[in-house]
Amino acid sequence: MWFKDKNAFVGKRFATAADTKELLELHRYFGRTLAERAESRDGSRAGHISRVEQLTGILVRAMIMADYPDFTSEYADNVILASTLHDVGKIAVSDAVLAKSGELSRAEAEELMRHAPEGGNILEEISEKLGGGTYISVAAVVARYHHERWNGCGYPDRLKGAEIPLPARIVSIADGFDCIVGEKKMDIDAAAVAMREFVGVYYDPALTDIFLSRLSAIKEVYNNKDNM
Repeated sequence: MWFKDKNAFVGKRFATAADTKELLELHRYFGRTLAERAESRDGSRAGHISRVEQLTGILVRAMIMADYPDFTSEYADNVILASTLHDVGKIAVSDAVLAKSGELSRAEAEELMRHAPEGGNILEEISEKLGGGTYISVAAVVARYHHERWNGCGYPDRLKGAEIPLPARIVSIADGFDCIVGEKKMDIDAAAVAMREFVGVYYDPALTDIFLSRLSAIKEVYNNKDNM
């Protein structure tokens, strides 16, 4: 899909709903392509992007149902789209580090951790060129901060609690749950028990409670063979 007239929109506001929809579809396609390129270099996590997107959707919709403060449907949609780009910074990590199956050396671990600020920088630059105000600006926050932890032990800036931007706290839960299921080879009920051990340590307690209250929907994600 592409603009009917690629030059018609340059430097102009999007006056109609159709124009806005077309731009959003372009952004989605662009973001998905970037995300899939990053994922393709990390073969151990096939389907991770799709699962994180769906898990994020489960959480944000539950937040709306729970009347989470100052959280709108439009903002929820932006967070869902942004979630697909959480690991885009891995395009700056070497194949050797991404493909390594054993324990990483200190230098390798530091290289891998750089994917968070690198992803944020990449998306911030793109957002600025697009004029801001798109889900890409939310994605930049998610990419940079989704490895921050509730108790301040995360990276890159060791933010703590509510200092961590809300979109990053949301995607951190979706990303973390998929990692528990995949890396620990756990079923969903066992993964939920394991995640609760990190409530208030890694993850926002209120958001984790909301997320884990939707176990039936979470199970549907993993029962769908297209996601595996």
